[in-house]
Amino acid sequence: MNRIKQLFGDSSMSFEEFSAAAKDAHLLILEGDEGSYVPASREAELLGELSAARDAHQSELSRIRAESAFRQALVLSGAHNPELAMRAVDISDLEGDDIYKAAETKAAALREAEPYLFRTVGAPVSTGAVHGSVVTDTDTMSDAEYYRHINLK
Repeated sequence: MNRIKQLFGDSSMSFEEFSAAAKDAHLLILEGDEGSYVPASREAELLGELSAARDAHQSELSRIRAESAFRQALVLSGAHNPELAMRAVDISDLEGDDIYKAAETKAAALREAEPYLFRTVGAPVSTGAVHGSVVTDTDTMSDAEYYRHINLK
């Protein structure tokens, strides 16, 4: 407030005096047409653009929420590659408060239809490898490791 008083003083000013003081202070005054910053002739156009931008934003936000909910449902249901599995289902109808429940339903339906996209639940498959039977290469060991290895036998 003190800066404004320093620039323009306490007394009332005409617009010409205000413009001169602003110019002296290296300030730029922006004036719109028809005496306002937003001309009345463009108000309807600008409000229409704002409404269109708001609708586009809402649509994009809904799409992102649907993708996020479905990706989460795919990960929780064990999809190998959630990004690939997402391409197999139309998620454009996922919206509203129950979006996560609907996403889980779609993921379960995809799991039934295309089981190869998901990990199988069950006993682990044996590869035939015996654990704990690693043969160490003594040529690559340091002296301390070599003697420790020899003493363990």
